[in-house]
Amino acid sequence: MEETTSSTTTRLEEQVVVKNDIGSDTVNINSFYYSLVFSNQNINQSKLNLSTNNNEFGFTLNSNLPIYTKGIKWSPDGLCLLSNSNDNKIRLFELPNYLLNPNQQIDNNSIEMNNNWTNCLYIQESSCVNDFCWYPEMNSSNPNTCFFLTASSKLPIHMWDAFNGNLLATFQMKGLYGETPNVVSVSFNGKLSNGNKIYCGLDKRICVFDTERDGNTNYEEVQCFERNTIVNNSSSRKKRKVNKDFGQTSIISCFSFNPQFENIYAAGCYNNTIGIYDQNINVVQHLIDCNEIGGTGVQQVEFSSSGYYLFHSSRQDDKIVCWDLRNLYEPVKFFEFSRADNLNDDKSLKHDTDEKYVKKKNTTNFATNQRMYFSIDPYTKYCISGTMDGRCKVFDLNENGKEIYSFQTSTTSPVNGVSIHPYLPYLATGTGERKYKFSKNINFNSDDSSEEEVKKENTKSSVKEMTCFKDLDKANHVSLWQLNNERIPITENNSEAIQV
Repeated sequence: MEETTSSTTTRLEEQVVVKNDIGSDTVNINSFYYSLVFSNQNINQSKLNLSTNNNEFGFTLNSNLPIYTKGIKWSPDGLCLLSNSNDNKIRLFELPNYLLNPNQQIDNNSIEMNNNWTNCLYIQESSCVNDFCWYPEMNSSNPNTCFFLTASSKLPIHMWDAFNGNLLATFQMKGLYGETPNVVSVSFNGKLSNGNKIYCGLDKRICVFDTERDGNTNYEEVQCFERNTIVNNSSSRKKRKVNKDFGQTSIISCFSFNPQFENIYAAGCYNNTIGIYDQNINVVQHLIDCNEIGGTGVQQVEFSSSGYYLFHSSRQDDKIVCWDLRNLYEPVKFFEFSRADNLNDDKSLKHDTDEKYVKKKNTTNFATNQRMYFSIDPYTKYCISGTMDGRCKVFDLNENGKEIYSFQTSTTSPVNGVSIHPYLPYLATGTGERKYKFSKNINFNSDDSSEEEVKKENTKSSVKEMTCFKDLDKANHVSLWQLNNERIPITENNSEAIQV
C-alpha cells in the first residue's frame, strides 16, 4: 500500500506541472506548446531516450517463442503508456520526471539514453489479449478516471485500475448458444460523450454497454449487416431461395469515434469494409468497400482532428488510405510505404529457407497478417507508421502524404506499434513478431561421417542456435524517441487551435 500511495502522489504532482504549463483554459503568455518539425535534409531528426531492457521482452528460458509487443497506446493525459504482448500481459510504463517538465527546453544532446525502462504495473490475463483502450477522460489528478479496458479471447470485457491493477468491473456477453464469445475489439465512445458507453466488436456483431446503467450484462446490439433472400438460378429445374448477408459480415476489428461530431463513429471489419454508424441509430448508415483498394481486412481506422477525414490500413497491404466523409465513394489520398523484410538476416531465423520463397517474399514484402499500427499527431500534420524491417516512416499530410523522413530503430524486427504523445514531441514504438529458432539438421545415419564429426556438427549447431537466441532476445523492445520539434508560445490567437 505504501508503494501505491507514493506512486499516486508522484503522478499527481507530475500532472499538476503539465497542466499548468501545457493544457489550460486560461492562456499564459509564458506557456508554449511543441510542434513536430521534419526537414527534407538528410540529418538526424530523432533520438532514442528510453528503452526496455533485454529481460522485458524476447525469449524466455522455457519457451521457443519470443515475447513481442502487439500495440502500444498513450494515456489521454500523456503520463502513462500501455503495451500489449503475446504473453497475455498488459504493461504500464510511466514517463520519468525529467521528460515531463516543459519549462526546461528539450535539447537533443542534454538527455542520455536509458535502456532500463521498466514497467511499474502489469496485468496478467488468462487468454490472448485482442485489444485494449484507455478511458478517454483519464486524468492522473483524478484517480477515479484512471482505468482501462481489455478484450481477451473467450473472456468478458475487464476494467482495470491503472494505479493498483485491481479488477474494477466485468462486462459479460453471450453467444448464440449461451457461451462467452470471442471479443476482438473494444473502445469507449469518445471524449465528447464522456466515455459513457463501451463498444465491443465480435463476429458480425457490435455490443454496446451503457456504463451509466446498473448491471454488467445488459447491452444493446448494433445491426452490422442485412440478410436478403435471393433466388439461385441453378441448372436444376427447381429454383432455390438462398439467404445472403450484405454488410459487415465478418469480425469487427477496430473502432474510431469522431472527435468533432459526437454521434459518428467508424468500425473496421475483416471482410475489408468500413461501416459508418450513428450512436443514436443501431444500424449501419454507410458502408465503404475497400476490396478494390487492396488488403484482406481492415485493421485500424482513425479520424482526423477536424473530424472530416478518415484514415485506415488493412492486413497484407502497404497503403494507408484517407477518406473524406463528405464523399465516401472514392478515397482522397494513398500513403504507400514498404513493409520489406530484412533479407540479410540469418536464414535460420526465416520461416522458410527456400530460395523461391525468399524471392517471392521480396516482391510481396507486405504480405503479413500482423497488425501494423499507424499514428497521427494531434494537429493532423504528420502520420507515422512502422515497417517490417525496423524502420519508422513519417508522412506529411499537408503534402498529399509525401514521405519526408524515416529512421532506423534499434532493431530489424517489425515495428508493429507506434504512438505519438498527445502534447510532447515523443514517439513510442513497440517491436517484434512471431519467430522460431531453427537448428541445423544433422544426418546421424550417414555412413561417411564419424562420431567425432557428428559431435563437431552438434557443437556448431548449438553455438549457432544460441547466437540466434541472443540476437532475437535483443530485438523486441518498447522504446521512446524524441522527435525534432520547435516550441511555439501560446497566445490568444492560437490558444483555441492547439487545445489537446
